Amino acid sequence: MLISHSFVDKDLRKALSGVPCRAEFFRYVQWHNMAFTVTADLRLPELVFHYESYTTSFDKTIEDLLDFLELSPIGEPEPYFPGKVYGDYYSDDEKHAIARFAKEFSSKTTWAHLKQYF
Repeated sequence: MLISHSFVDKDLRKALSGVPCRAEFFRYVQWHNMAFTVTADLRLPELVFHYESYTTSFDKTIEDLLDFLELSPIGEPEPYFPGKVYGDYYSDDEKHAIARFAKEFSSKTTWAHLKQYF
């Protein structure tokens, strides 16, 4: 269990207090932090779009993705079924704990992209 491991920094342990599935939320934030760090350090182009982009502008999102990858469409995209949300899985206290953790341990760039979900 990540929270009680002796190698975990006390500040991280405190920030993760009350966070359900804490290892998953830790990995989620760290993945974004590292992805933004790598693209910045290596000066790689990046394309950021959010899950809801598939709902609000599906065709434009697919077009932007293909343009970014320098690919041409080879057929019709698979149908997208909107409405997958997971907020009901967590209590209000858990949601607040997740948000506190994410804000504290996200890089500025990561938080700029994630804060809309909290």
